[in-house]
Amino acid sequence: MDCRGAISTSAGALLALALWTVSALNPAQRALADDKPAPPTQNLETEPGVFRDIPNEHAPDYQAALEAWQNKVNSLTSQKLLTLMERVGLVFEVDADRLATLRETYALLDMELPADDRSAYLAYVIAPTHEDQSRLFEEVYGRGLPLEAQVALHRRMFPGNLEGNAA
Repeated sequence: MDCRGAISTSAGALLALALWTVSALNPAQRALADDKPAPPTQNLETEPGVFRDIPNEHAPDYQAALEAWQNKVNSLTSQKLLTLMERVGLVFEVDADRLATLRETYALLDMELPADDRSAYLAYVIAPTHEDQSRLFEEVYGRGLPLEAQVALHRRMFPGNLEGNAA
């Protein structure tokens, strides 16, 4: 497989980055579209004697429901991107002995790991921390983007008080 560089994780793994890009479509958002909350409406008089239902996207209950839905979308998106990265974007070998030990340990603790060996190895051995996974996402998906899109991706991956940090 042709590679375009490498990245090292906090677990000490060195991963080759495959020559590959991902579509910008968001399958997680589409998959959860039916669950997206609809904004409540207010019946307002828009002109004398004419009333219409106007969506109220600022209603606190709606904002809370929308945030919960967006969190589900983000979680599913991360899972899908990690799977894409594991299957197409990264070049690595699974250490069968190390994975077997991990599976035994998780079984003793009555905890589940992904059934797929490569997915389990990537998420729990190679890149076990959120920081590792965020960095992998940025390296795999961000390098092929134009600079402005790289900045936008970085802001989404590492949110924080950007205004406060700039001061």
